[in-house]
Amino acid sequence: MRWGKGMGRNMDVVIIGVDIRGLPFLHIHGENGQGQVVIDRKLPRAEMVTYFATMSPCFIGMAFDETFAPTVHYWKQKLEAYRHTVTLMASEYVRLHGHGKTDAEVICKALKQTMAL
Repeated sequence: MRWGKGMGRNMDVVIIGVDIRGLPFLHIHGENGQGQVVIDRKLPRAEMVTYFATMSPCFIGMAFDETFAPTVHYWKQKLEAYRHTVTLMASEYVRLHGHGKTDAEVICKALKQTMAL
């Protein structure tokens, strides 16, 4: 697995937004407790479980519509097996733009608002 600048296995990640709508890539946006971006990357679906298995438990948000509901619930179960706390948000409540990187950031911000971080 390749790690880019500022996208390493940062163990101080507190909250992550994941846009699962991209094929074959997912987009991930993560912030630490001070709100600084520590993860902003594209990740192949095949590497998602391995990537999150190596991280300390954190809060993960995913937005979905009825098309992606089964996929989101599948990933929720997989990630919760590694002690992450996963929150699913209906797409009516999260304004997605159709751009994976931007959408992952929007999901992260929406999760922060619901958690009052």
